[in-house]
Amino acid sequence: MRVRSVHPRTGVDSETQRLNFSDRLDRLLLELDSWQGELRVDVARAELRGFQELAGDLRRLTTRVDLVLTTGRALVRARR
Repeated sequence: MRVRSVHPRTGVDSETQRLNFSDRLDRLLLELDSWQGELRVDVARAELRGFQELAGDLRRLTTRVDLVLTTGRALVRARR
């Protein structure tokens, strides 16, 4: 006896999912854009105060924020 698999429907079509992703991506990029400048200032402050480990952590976070911003901006350009 074969059992058929049933895929539950979410009720959200692919167009709606794209719009939701697009809206959330725009908001994320705006937020990360403001973080980018703040993080660079925070790295400098941490270094001045002698918190080298914190400065290193903030530099790594800055690198990740830069990567997400670059990738996100590329996605925005691609969808136009």
